[in-house]
Amino acid sequence: MNPIAGVSGTVTAPMTPAAAALAAVGAAAPVTGPFHVSFNQPGRPGEFLGKLTLAAPTGVFFQDGTFAASLATVTARILAEGTELELDFTPHTFTIGDTLDYTVGVCQREGSSEKCDQGRPDLLLEGGTYTYRFETDNLLGMPIEQFVTTSDLLSPGDGIEDLFSDSQNPDLSMPSEILNPTTFVGFGALPCTPVNGSCPALTLEDADPAEENPAVPEPPSILVLLAAFVVFPVVYRFAPRARSSFEAGLA
Repeated sequence: MNPIAGVSGTVTAPMTPAAAALAAVGAAAPVTGPFHVSFNQPGRPGEFLGKLTLAAPTGVFFQDGTFAASLATVTARILAEGTELELDFTPHTFTIGDTLDYTVGVCQREGSSEKCDQGRPDLLLEGGTYTYRFETDNLLGMPIEQFVTTSDLLSPGDGIEDLFSDSQNPDLSMPSEILNPTTFVGFGALPCTPVNGSCPALTLEDADPAEENPAVPEPPSILVLLAAFVVFPVVYRFAPRARSSFEAGLA
């Protein structure tokens, strides 16, 4: 059982001209991007995405007052002096099969200039990261497993300008983190019901002697010594005879 669910985040070109025209006149239009998040592969039973943090590369910032989302169960905060966008989901609302579309203004600042020029997110955010925070609760709503994994937001290549990130493809320079080791079950078992605030001791898959391959017994040391005493005199006795025959052949 893999506790890391499959959530992907993409950044595409800005909204179509038609949608932009509707937004310009204040008409109600569904949020269609350029940011799209999909919970497309299950993790633990009942696992959900609790928080998603988009960190921009150096010199790129998110603009206050520009966030809009297709879900009412997500709220956004711009942190780290404008370089991080934190999305918080209502618990248990973003699970397998759910999707999110949202927009936010992105701008780029050159050097020490105070002017920030707005640009296309799919061009400015390459090299940024998505950090996915997952959680699994028990029947009482108590968190059992909480961990984060950080993935790069990169272009898929072949001239495609869209950016892509996947929770199951973490950036190795920012290893996944278990937020509460006392209740984390592990990567090979279903979630447990905590007892006194922690899970029972884990049993490793290869810890059962009955499941191990029978080991080849090593010969006792005394037998090794006795065998040496028997073989050595025989070799010593016939070695001179073999040497004489060899020398006679040469003659």
